[in-house]
Amino acid sequence: MLTRLICAAFLSIFLLNSCQKEVSGELPIVTPPNTNWNSVTPSPSTHIVRQLLSSFRPPDINNSFLNSTGIFLNLGELAVGVPASCFVKQDNSPVTGMVDLKLQKAFKYAEMLYYGLGTVTNNGLLSTDGMVNLIATQGTDVLKIASGKKIELYFTRSSANNYLGFAGVTTNNSANPISWSVNTQWQVDSTSFGQGGVLLNRIKIDSCQWVNCDYFYNQPNPTNIYLKLPAAFGNTNTLCYMVFRTDKVMSGMYSDAANERFFQGTNYKVPIGKNVRLIAISKKDNKIFYGFADVVISADQTVTISTMEEVTETDLQIRLIAL
Repeated sequence: MLTRLICAAFLSIFLLNSCQKEVSGELPIVTPPNTNWNSVTPSPSTHIVRQLLSSFRPPDINNSFLNSTGIFLNLGELAVGVPASCFVKQDNSPVTGMVDLKLQKAFKYAEMLYYGLGTVTNNGLLSTDGMVNLIATQGTDVLKIASGKKIELYFTRSSANNYLGFAGVTTNNSANPISWSVNTQWQVDSTSFGQGGVLLNRIKIDSCQWVNCDYFYNQPNPTNIYLKLPAAFGNTNTLCYMVFRTDKVMSGMYSDAANERFFQGTNYKVPIGKNVRLIAISKKDNKIFYGFADVVISADQTVTISTMEEVTETDLQIRLIAL
C-alpha cells in the first residue's frame, strides 16, 4: 500500500511539472514597445529637434523709420516697399513718429528648416521664390497695416510659372509647423526695375505675417515615398525632410508610427522621377545625429537610412547650409 502511495505521488508531481512546462512553452514572447515612437508626434513647442532647429535662426532684420514717410528696403533677393502712413494701431487709431519693422526671411533650404517652413499646402506641394515674415511695432504696441494701404514685396522671378501669394498657416505638426494657403486678396504681378531689368514677382499685402511667393508644384505620376531609420530613431526624437534637388521644394515628412517610418503624408503625393535628398535630424541622449539618402523617386518607394552619424551643432549647420 505504501509503495502504491509513493508511486502515485511521484506520478502526480511528474504530471504537474509536465503541464507547467507545456503551458509556459505556449506563452507568447512579448516584445517591449519602441519608446522612440509614439502614436502622437510631440508638438512644435516640445519636440527636441524642432527646438534645436529654431535655435539656428539668423538674427532678425530690424528697421526703424518715420511712419509718415515709409521706407524702401533692398535686401538683394527681396525688396520691401512700405508706403507713407502705412501703419495704425490695432484699434485703428493713427500712429505718429518712429515705427519698428522686423523682417524674417527664408530663401535657402537651411533657413526654411530653421523656421519650419515647408513648401506645402493642406493638399499639395509648392515651389517657392522666397518667404518673408513682417512684424511692425511701436514700443509695446503691435501695429497693423491701415485700411487701403499695401506693402509691396518684390521677389526675383526664377521661372515663368503662375506665382501666387500664400499666407502662413500655423499648424500643430512639428515637421511642418507652418503650411500655406493662397490669399486671393493679395495682388500678384510681375515687374522689373533697375538697369538690368531683372524680372520680379510683386505681391501687394494688406497684413503683416508670413508671406510666400509660390506656384503649385503639380507634377504627373504621383506616388508615395517612405523613409525607414534605425530603431533608435523615431518621431519622438527625430524629424525628417524631403528636399527636391532641382526645384525649390521642401517638405517635412510626416510620421507613420504604426509602421515606424516617415512618409509624405496623406494629403498629397510626390512625383516619380524627381531627384530628392531625404534627411533625418535627431537628438538623443543630448547628442545630435544626422543621416541622408539621395534618391530618384520611384513608385511606392521605401528608402532606408541604415546609419545615423553623430555630429556637432556646427557640423549640422554646415550640412544644412550646403543643401
